[in-house]
Amino acid sequence: MNRWTATLLSLVTCLVVMFSGTAQAQEEPKRDQLAVLNLRATTDGFSIQFLTALTDRVRVVAVKDLGDKFNYMSRERILEIESGWACDAEDTENCNLTVGQQLQADYIVTGEVSREGRTHRFTLRLQHVWTKKTLNMETGVVYSMKALEGAVEKAARSLVRFLLVGTLDLASIPKNAEVFIDRSSTADCRTPCEFSVKPGKHVLQLTHDGYPLQEREIEVQAGQRLAFNIEFPLPETTLTVTATSKKGESLSGQVSIKGGSVDRNLNLPVEIRLPVGSYSVTVITDAGEFHDTVRLEPGQPKRVDAVLNPPDVPVVVRCKKRYTSAQLERIRQGGTCTELQEVVDESGECRRQLKRQWKSAQNACASGSTSMCQRQQVAEREYEAERALYRSLVMRMRQRRCPNSPR
Repeated sequence: MNRWTATLLSLVTCLVVMFSGTAQAQEEPKRDQLAVLNLRATTDGFSIQFLTALTDRVRVVAVKDLGDKFNYMSRERILEIESGWACDAEDTENCNLTVGQQLQADYIVTGEVSREGRTHRFTLRLQHVWTKKTLNMETGVVYSMKALEGAVEKAARSLVRFLLVGTLDLASIPKNAEVFIDRSSTADCRTPCEFSVKPGKHVLQLTHDGYPLQEREIEVQAGQRLAFNIEFPLPETTLTVTATSKKGESLSGQVSIKGGSVDRNLNLPVEIRLPVGSYSVTVITDAGEFHDTVRLEPGQPKRVDAVLNPPDVPVVVRCKKRYTSAQLERIRQGGTCTELQEVVDESGECRRQLKRQWKSAQNACASGSTSMCQRQQVAEREYEAERALYRSLVMRMRQRRCPNSPR
């Protein structure tokens, strides 16, 4: 063992003893256990002494940077446990976790180095033993053994400092929202992003043009990673709906507004705040109905004015018939079977048309339209009259024993 390695080993031993010894005057607070396992070489070109010294560098960094926040496993104890396990090269990660469990460690630092010509590669991992999660990982490529020592030491410092901070993994809908921590004056990042914060309680704010501010109170522990995907609610705009007659008189009635997750039925007049988007608007009054589709944009109030004019008399579309009333009566009394068949077919079609008008007006009347109630009454009378004529014509066909008489 050379002088540098011996000196480094003495420093590691002193630091471990200093921070892991038991205080006599008072009981120590419970601290998590951290073990730095021996780095492994996945290719030839590395001596045992070099790997040991490289591992000691990582241990020194961990003890110096984390201080008395953790208890540290001694090098001798780690070697004792590792010597009892022959790890499969293809299952190194699970083997390291098993060693960590045998050590009763909470966290382990593991790593590998490799060499191909002048190219030296390394990987360091910080893992939680009991959840088996990789909390942090550092990799690097250098071109000499001396550079490898410095790069591993620097990577180890970045690796273990993860345990001193919490990590926020932030996303938002829509993306590109500005993130502010503890109401800072400048944005910390734009989503999606990841950054570190000190352990404790924080105020998380996200802003996006055209959307209301989103704010969350969070608490982060050291070494904890919290993920948030914050969805901004759609901004709202005012929609106003009125109804007037052509004479300028205000009309009462109902308004139906549908679109997205909105399905509202309101009494006229209406003034309502709605999320931006497209909506169908239906106005129902005694003067009739009005339909429109509107698009609400951020910061642009929208107004719908329905101008309606009630019909003076409820309109029922009557059937166009080939024969006059006198001609129909003549055919009913003494017409041929062919003539009777023609007028029965014509009356049957007319009866069906009137029934459709009657039912349509009946549904509209049930929705509160007075004019449609009047139309329903007229259509019903017309239907009953046509129905009576149809029955009398069919009866006459049966009396004459005409072929194909309706049942």
